Order: sequence, then C-alpha cells, then structure tokens
Amino acid sequence: TLILILPPLFLPVNLPRPANVPNGCASPFTSFTSLKLTTSSNTAFGRLHKNGKLMGLPNEQTSGELYHTTNSICSLNGLFHYEVSNYAKLGHESIHNKIYWNYGDYVGIGPGAHGRLSNSKGRYATQSHSNPDKWVKSVRKSTGESTRTLISKPDQADEMVMMGLRLSSGISKARYQKLSGKKFNEKNLTNLINDDLILVEKGFIRATESGRAVLNSLILSLLSD
Repeated sequence: TLILILPPLFLPVNLPRPANVPNGCASPFTSFTSLKLTTSSNTAFGRLHKNGKLMGLPNEQTSGELYHTTNSICSLNGLFHYEVSNYAKLGHESIHNKIYWNYGDYVGIGPGAHGRLSNSKGRYATQSHSNPDKWVKSVRKSTGESTRTLISKPDQADEMVMMGLRLSSGISKARYQKLSGKKFNEKNLTNLINDDLILVEKGFIRATESGRAVLNSLILSLLSD
C-alpha cells in the first residue's frame, strides 16, 4: 500500500523512486491511501501552526485541487476510488476497514481505541483508556475499556450514514429507515440529486465524486429535517 498524506504534510506522487517503479500510482501498488491531516487547536500540529512552525500550508482551494488531482492520477492507473481516502485495484480493497465503513461490529484494542459491539441488549460504543500505563493496568484487571455506552437507534442510523457514505457503494435507505424509524427527507434528497452530490439507485444512496469532496456538508444536509 502506498500512502499519500495531503496537507499539512504532502508527499507528491512524483518523488524520486526506484527505477523499476513507474511514476504516479502505477501497477506495483494495488492500494493507495490519501490522508489530509488537520491542524486542530488541541493537537501537536495545531500548536506548531499557532507558533508559526508550519509555514506555507495550502489553503482549502489548493487542498481541493490536490484531492481531485489524486483522483485523476489513480483513475488513470487503474486504482478504483472505493472510499473517500482510499483507492485500490479491484479485489484489493481493505476488508477490515470496510467492516466499520459498513457499520459492522469491531473491537477497539489498545490505548485510546474505539469500538462498536452488539449484543442482545443493543449496540455499544466502547473506548479504551488513552493513557498507555492506565490501559495496561486496566487490561490486567479487566478489558482496558474506560467507557461502554449504549447507542440509541437514531444515533446508530446517523453513524451508519456518516460511515457508509464514505464508500462508493453508499448506504441502504431501508437500513436507515429500520434504525431511525423514519425515511430520509425527500426534499433533501431531491436537492442533493439536483446539485449532483448524490445518486439514488436501487434503494441505495451514493455520494458522487463532487459530493465526496464536500461530504461533511452533504451529510448534514441529508440528515436535516
């Protein structure tokens, strides 16, 4: 897997590479991950940025251009854009990551890890202790979890939308209705379709390439009453 990190740390795809590896995202790579790291205030990057030590960061427009350029390069080299940040040749998609994008159950193991687990009582959000020493002590006694919270059905529906629309396959309207107890707002669907942000086909809602570029805003619009 080749990993490209978009701003604030951007590794261009034309970096020098071994002679037997072509430029771009060519055939030696069967999967590719493109990440954009944020500069939130309570992070190491945020503190560096605040102190003027992360100079020359691309603005939102440049970041968007880099995103679309990445899409084009990967497409030309046979890498399918199957998830917002991930590309792969057919049959080489990340199986374990698709579990949580499809809103399945997964166990969070390790300091600060999150999980989603279901049993006869419902679906739970789990979080492990973030401090490594505290996590180790907790594991020796129990599970390492700091919290286990029951997730309401409407919140499950919202989480399913937020995770599932990252995938090119999209989300099931029927699954959303079963979890939330309501249908999507038809006016919202129509507006998003007319704006070329989503496609609705065979009971599934999928974000278009344009929609993926503004996925957070799309999800807010889709879930609004």
